[in-house]
Amino acid sequence: MLLAQGEQRLSDAHLLSVILRVGESSSHASALDLAESLLLHFGSLGGLNRASVQELQTIKGIGMAKASQIKASFELGKRVFRERVQLSPHIASEEDVIRYFSPNMIDLPTERFAALFLNSRNRIIREAVLSEGTLTSSLVHPRDAVRQAVQCAAAAVIFVHNHPSGDPTPSDEDRRVTAQFVKVFALMEIEVLDHLILGRHGRFSFRRNRLL
Repeated sequence: MLLAQGEQRLSDAHLLSVILRVGESSSHASALDLAESLLLHFGSLGGLNRASVQELQTIKGIGMAKASQIKASFELGKRVFRERVQLSPHIASEEDVIRYFSPNMIDLPTERFAALFLNSRNRIIREAVLSEGTLTSSLVHPRDAVRQAVQCAAAAVIFVHNHPSGDPTPSDEDRRVTAQFVKVFALMEIEVLDHLILGRHGRFSFRRNRLL
């Protein structure tokens, strides 16, 4: 079907069935049947992407091999998406940052706090994950970011983290952590260009909302 119609004309279920290749013999379910079961159970491609290998295996007919194929296919898609952004010579806007981070951040089950270190022309010279888990000032400390900024001689930095709840509204702790980073980096004459919070239901920019 893919060769006859082209991949762009196939439904989500049909594309997923191509990845699965075969069905489940004991129940006589086809690869398409399995694909439809997965999408029904997890609600959408986004839900399927967020599912762990263990969660995928709760669907009858999905073993370790098929679950791994599904996770690998999503990861390849994310890498292609990010590669396109990385080819851009510099970060020119908030949208560039969102496109860079969204594939790997929006669907994470826990918070991840990351930084993009830029040179004087806003080209990316380093990306770093500064913490995983609930965002607190004890988990995200300026010294870690400062050390990396010095190592790569950064002129500016952009902070990004996700809210697994989907709501990008900054918490009081988000605000405290941001203020702390801005203060420390100002002493080093490194500009904090923005702190973006990403969620499935939107995004929040500290710069755009005049909180920097």
